[in-house]
Amino acid sequence: MKMFFPMMIDIEQMKVLIVGGGKIAYRKYSNVAMYANANNITIVAKSFNERFFKEEFLKEDTDVKLLEKSFELSDLDGYDIVYAATDDRELNMAISEYCRSKKILVNSVDNHENSSFINMGIFDCEIDDEKALIGVSCQGKNPKLVKSIKYQLEEYFASRREKR
Repeated sequence: MKMFFPMMIDIEQMKVLIVGGGKIAYRKYSNVAMYANANNITIVAKSFNERFFKEEFLKEDTDVKLLEKSFELSDLDGYDIVYAATDDRELNMAISEYCRSKKILVNSVDNHENSSFINMGIFDCEIDDEKALIGVSCQGKNPKLVKSIKYQLEEYFASRREKR
């Protein structure tokens, strides 16, 4: 059984590549965008879900790069973090294998066993007037349970704050 070490990492200056243009790729982008510099984020896909054509991507001054093209393994070169977020399991595995061979951090959205890192369900809250970032993980095995626990904790801390 694979075990992941929980840690927080500064990705502001890291180059991030997301391979895939669907809902999951968009969700990964949304999370990464809160912490990474926009001009260090590239998303490559043959086509993009409508969510990618929201306001932030249509602005002329956006720094996020959307590359509408067929993915090639050479697209991975020069990146520090990669999300394999396609609907093609074989392609995700090939991306993972290549990244791991090049010591690039990789998250394969369809199989945590092929990942060198996983994301936790996270949320900000205040506890006793101090800001906190709380993370929840099931070691990549049950994202639905993580989401459920995360929302329960968010509600708990929100209600606790309201009682004060």
